[in-house]
Amino acid sequence: MLPGGWAAGMESHGVEVFETLYNDPPLIAKWAEENNSVRLLLGADFYFDILKAQIADFQPDVLFLYAGAFFWVDRQLRAELKKILGNKLVITGFWGDELPPDTTYAKMFGDLDLVFASSSAYAKHFNAIGIRAVTIGNCYDDSVCYTASAAKSKDVVFCGTTGFGYPDHVGRYEKLIELMRRTKLQIFTKEPERVIGRKSIIKAKIIKVLAMVPNMAWHYARPFLPNRLHYVISLASRVRETSISPEYIFATCKHKFGYYFIKRKPLAKLFSRSRVKKPLLRCSDYYSLLADSKIVLNLHRDEEADIGNIRCYEATGVGSCLLTDHGDSMREFFDIDNEIVTFTTVDECLEKITYLLSHPEERERIARNGQARTLSSHTVANRCRDIVQELRNYLAQNVPRGETHLVATYDMNKHPISYDVSFFLQAADIQRKLLGIDGLIIQLVNPDNIDTQAGVSEEVNNVVDGQARMFRVFHIVTQMCELLPNSTVINVKDRNVTTNPEVFNGTVVEYPPNDVTHHAEYYRLVNHNPDLMAGFEATVEAHRFVDRWLSSFLFNRDLICVTLRQYRVDTQRNSDVEAWSKFLGSLDCSKYAVVVLPDTDHIEEFKKSALGCYPTFEPACFDVDLRFALYERAFLNMSVNNGPTVAATLSKKIRYLLFKFVVPSVPHCSVEFMSWLGFHADGSPDYAGKFQKWVWEDDTYEVLNREFKEMVRLIRAG
Repeated sequence: MLPGGWAAGMESHGVEVFETLYNDPPLIAKWAEENNSVRLLLGADFYFDILKAQIADFQPDVLFLYAGAFFWVDRQLRAELKKILGNKLVITGFWGDELPPDTTYAKMFGDLDLVFASSSAYAKHFNAIGIRAVTIGNCYDDSVCYTASAAKSKDVVFCGTTGFGYPDHVGRYEKLIELMRRTKLQIFTKEPERVIGRKSIIKAKIIKVLAMVPNMAWHYARPFLPNRLHYVISLASRVRETSISPEYIFATCKHKFGYYFIKRKPLAKLFSRSRVKKPLLRCSDYYSLLADSKIVLNLHRDEEADIGNIRCYEATGVGSCLLTDHGDSMREFFDIDNEIVTFTTVDECLEKITYLLSHPEERERIARNGQARTLSSHTVANRCRDIVQELRNYLAQNVPRGETHLVATYDMNKHPISYDVSFFLQAADIQRKLLGIDGLIIQLVNPDNIDTQAGVSEEVNNVVDGQARMFRVFHIVTQMCELLPNSTVINVKDRNVTTNPEVFNGTVVEYPPNDVTHHAEYYRLVNHNPDLMAGFEATVEAHRFVDRWLSSFLFNRDLICVTLRQYRVDTQRNSDVEAWSKFLGSLDCSKYAVVVLPDTDHIEEFKKSALGCYPTFEPACFDVDLRFALYERAFLNMSVNNGPTVAATLSKKIRYLLFKFVVPSVPHCSVEFMSWLGFHADGSPDYAGKFQKWVWEDDTYEVLNREFKEMVRLIRAG
């Protein structure tokens, strides 16, 4: 819970409350001393050790986490707390913050029983993943005593983070600079000393030094350097060629605006200390400052769901006139122009500041109305009443989650008819696990018109027309579904036919949410949850077919399976047939048997190529189950980056080397795009096993030979 009036508010409804601040060492040390648990302070994770002891001692029915506490007591720690009290413990809390860029609502909150949200926009995120969310809004703590001056001495103040150094506050930072230049606004804040971490600064300095070394020197040194240094060398060369600051590279790894503040200054250095002051640390002093201000300026984060932050209630609660952004969205909690004043642009904000300062009676009227509204509807006591009522209703029902199905719909009107479906399938299963859902139902919905599928370029349509896409629906999309363990597959060929969720016993949660507009979301979900990936696996019968075919020529040799890319679109990505021919020709045929899988559309062309002398298992070109069975049987699979082999990387049983990920002339084969998908642009995915490697170099003979020998050594060593 949050210190202040919360405990008293809850207790007034007959609820027994124990409050703790997880990351407050003096407070938790005091508890440990009073409860003969000082020894817990000696542990490496004493914060959590003490929290567990507090939970075990108090034996709560409900664990309520307030906002930022979710960052400290994350899902993994909450699972540990569940073990102490079992299903008796209901975990809930209040949420009104921006989600970190490296997670999702399902991943971060999928274990919660219900959530209280600061706005209906936040509530929608939880409802979309099947978690009940109740919108209650932030509130004002009227238990804090402060001094309210009769004559307000300050015209306009802003208290809080200026935005400097916070990528989710860029808009606030820009607006405050403009307002400081054009008004007498006073700011009370504490700004960070640096905008990127110390490790990133050190990395950037190293790259700067390496960028001073000529390319020719690296050319001669490269063969003698470890593979992990090759990407660093490439990065240093890129920095030298483009003149980009390496700080930008390391700052953009998580947030799209991570680079923004690198060459910008905090407001404390742009304006005088008489206008940008240190924050007031005591809550009573902070309230007194707001009460002494004619206008309290409020700016939300750069996030649509951040509506009605706590500053809105604090300013109105002490009787000052609130001037806030987010315009009409604030109607969810206040009567605009009667209880608060809103704006959408800086110019509008300036106009309203001028008007309010020159019309004191109107300003005071709005302030009085705003205070009356907050004291009657938006206090801690109001929120405690609503929370207790919701929790009692929840506990009274005492209905376990029961059997739930996640229905994952792959709508081919907006999703690719390709091996991209493999990441959708894994993402759907991961989402099911994150939410603790029992069953997974995959619903394949065919496009309205297979001949005019949205998003297909003319170039691709000339190569893969409607008939070819229909062929792929069955031979790729449908078959990939069958290789995912423990799922039910429904193929809806007629879009007018819809499945009725009521046919499934229990609750149905739909996936993906409506706001997923690109299949990159599925790649990211898989990359962020490698431990939850189920993988794909060929059937027993497919292995029997493959084994019978291999028995005619394998003869106790190790099988090397090579998959070619020979596509007519983005031909720069295709396999270097000459390099592969030279490499395969160098292998000892007494130790290795080679099988080559050509592109499905180019089997006859392959037979006439330099690699046509090697056997190919043609059925595997048309059947995903047989393809995966062959890959699983191989001692080692090798290929350039292409659809079927990237899908095969999601198998835990397939050993492979994958090459040629970066092709500068192809937008979706750039380092930036691959990073956007969640891959590491200098190594293998986190879900890759010991004998699974992504090689971020072209498929030259030298690279193929080097990586093959190293992987064989690893496999032989076990």
